Amino acid sequence: ADSAELLPILSSLGMAKLEAGDAQSSLQILDRALDIGERSYGKEHAELVPTLLHTAAACRRLEQHQTAAELIERTVKIQERQLGEDHAHLAATLVDLGRAYCATNDRAKEIRALERARAIAEKAGDLSSVALFQVLAPLRTAYSAAGREAEAAACEARSREPLSGSL
Repeated sequence: ADSAELLPILSSLGMAKLEAGDAQSSLQILDRALDIGERSYGKEHAELVPTLLHTAAACRRLEQHQTAAELIERTVKIQERQLGEDHAHLAATLVDLGRAYCATNDRAKEIRALERARAIAEKAGDLSSVALFQVLAPLRTAYSAAGREAEAAACEARSREPLSGSL
């Protein structure tokens, strides 16, 4: 039987394969890691988060966008339970989820995920220009693609606020 100690090793190997451009091998390794992790810890354990995100990245590379979105949805649920629904780390995962929804052409879910990421970042006081830009840039794009130009313009203006204050 495979042991839980293999989970981080296989997850890292899967990411290395992905970074080397071999998404198919990466996905095979990450699927095995995820199977080991789920058998060792259960399907909703925090130890699975890195492997879920790595597997989602491999799926995106292979244009398996719906599967990627489902993996990131699982990650969000685990992080909410582990960290709380307003934890700053959740914002980054929600941005990933928004991008996954964009790839599946689900604009409404994309916008909801990105709006929630923005709210968490603002509530956490994580308003550095880089952190805020990582949320506002995809949200601006989503609003624009949905024909919500006023909200897209507001995101554009909001993304410039920290920069103008630091000059």
